[in-house]
Amino acid sequence: MQCGRILRRATIFVTDAEKSADFYARALGMSVYSDQSIELPAESPVTLGPIDVPRPARFITVKGTHPFTGMIGLISIEGEVDNRLAGGRLGIGNVVLVIEVEDIERVPAAIKAAGGRVVRPLHDAQNTAGPDGEKIPSRRLFAHDPDGYVLELFEPA
Repeated sequence: MQCGRILRRATIFVTDAEKSADFYARALGMSVYSDQSIELPAESPVTLGPIDVPRPARFITVKGTHPFTGMIGLISIEGEVDNRLAGGRLGIGNVVLVIEVEDIERVPAAIKAAGGRVVRPLHDAQNTAGPDGEKIPSRRLFAHDPDGYVLELFEPA
């Protein structure tokens, strides 16, 4: 079986995985693909806090309409964790989730109702979304999810 180079999931660390999954469901219509309690071992590079003890965590994966690509993993770790998003500016180690949506006109209200914040209103733009990497006309907005992650949401025109 040839696998190729397919990004199936991007995983982000959040303060509350259940709250984040609810946000992505209410704001963008995503659904829960998996929900599990896990324990990050003491030697894990992703503990984001004390490294000498195992860390209990919740790991929820949400998905859009594709059966196994375009998923977002949401991990919340019990106890105190470091916050790389402190300071309000993006930099090394931060992420922007770019998500194509349907009916972009309804998205700003859905983002706000679900606990997010629109940081750049809906506007005309060019997004790299064509089959050969070309830019296509689109309507786009930028928002923050409840943990401050930047969402670039667009709909091809």
